[in-house]
Amino acid sequence: MGAFALLIVVQLVGAAVSRLGGDEDPPPVGSTTGDVPDMAAVWLLGPEDLTEPEDGDEFARNPDGAFTGPQIIVADDAWVVAWQTESGSGWRTAGIAALDPADGGVLWERPLPGVLCADHAFDGALRCLHEDGGTWVYHQIEIATGEDTVTVETSLREVQTVHATAEGLVAVGPADPAPHAEMAGFAPDGTELWSIDVADLDSAELLFSHVYDSDGDPVLERPRWRDLDDGLVMLWATPGAAIIDPVTGPVLVHHCRAGTAQGDHYLCQDDDGLHRHALDGTITWSLPGARLTVPEDRSDARPVAITEPVTNQFEIVPVDWETGQIAGPATYRFTQQPGTWSGIVLPPSAYTLADATIVAGDAVLVALDPVTGAQLWTRPLEGDGYVFSVVQVGEVAVIDAGTHAAGLDLASGELLWTQRNTGDQLAGIDGLLVSTGYEIGVMEVP
Repeated sequence: MGAFALLIVVQLVGAAVSRLGGDEDPPPVGSTTGDVPDMAAVWLLGPEDLTEPEDGDEFARNPDGAFTGPQIIVADDAWVVAWQTESGSGWRTAGIAALDPADGGVLWERPLPGVLCADHAFDGALRCLHEDGGTWVYHQIEIATGEDTVTVETSLREVQTVHATAEGLVAVGPADPAPHAEMAGFAPDGTELWSIDVADLDSAELLFSHVYDSDGDPVLERPRWRDLDDGLVMLWATPGAAIIDPVTGPVLVHHCRAGTAQGDHYLCQDDDGLHRHALDGTITWSLPGARLTVPEDRSDARPVAITEPVTNQFEIVPVDWETGQIAGPATYRFTQQPGTWSGIVLPPSAYTLADATIVAGDAVLVALDPVTGAQLWTRPLEGDGYVFSVVQVGEVAVIDAGTHAAGLDLASGELLWTQRNTGDQLAGIDGLLVSTGYEIGVMEVP
């Protein structure tokens, strides 16, 4: 039976897909019934605890300039964060600081107007660009001291986002206008390896859109970086993706409404369905009518395939990711409603934990086995069911539902605790539960 025919069969069994219901439903995640304590902090730090930022400055959410870059750059003995200041043209990064993850102590601070730093450290050093009097300067910064080990002026006119691998740093500028934008690569010693106008690439226009971030003029919208094998990186900016070699430059650009990097290959969804691509862009299989759950924002995602047999009703379907064949009947059906802030009907979101894949949608959480994709458990969510993040701390899945957070037993889905989240967004770093946003700190786990 072909993939398309099998897909139709899977859709027909959708009515048999189990849902939560009845009097035995467990209490929802985020429930505020009874006294709910505030989350307690091991340590918590705001911009006012640094000496360089001025009143009103904030921590930058994405020091690399990407839409979902991590707020904290993690090194062996330090966490590096950036702060930003508001000017007439909006918020702009103004400097970086290193924190001791054990107690939040400030190791060093350094003003650097407009600084953008790659989200990975290499050999104990950051790779950054900052604007100095209209000139963009490349810095390699020793994390232990905050001092430069390399400083090189570049020919860049503007920078929107940066990303580094062991081989070098890639910098991309904003649309000028789309599909024109600067893109350049730099060696670790700051040598410029290549520079292009993005408009010279085939299908360059696919990297620019105006769904969320523009009133009409296409922009490099919500760029996300993902690492691939062979030193390659993916720049995903809906509706396109660029595969880039940091040493030699872009390899290709093609349609990609949702992208998931998987090391020696990657997955992309377009209007026709779901496709597996080799690193040279070649399609090795296609699954018509299927799509991906919304990939996790801040890391490589474990893929979860869904179909839409009825408008806004999305079914999780198990897929053999080597062959592209649907491997069994649907395991769960969601009925999605328009987003509370966008009015757009979005498919469910997936969060990749070490011991489970958590899919959130339709005011419910569904846990899947990370290897087989089999359903482990389900649990309802309170209210509109919006989830900011899901992270693993030990054997606990911590659900960040905005104003409240909850701990679930990963094996059973049992609700272990609910607390009021007094911070912004939760992350998991080196086995710690970390609050990121306007303040940054390590939180206690009950």
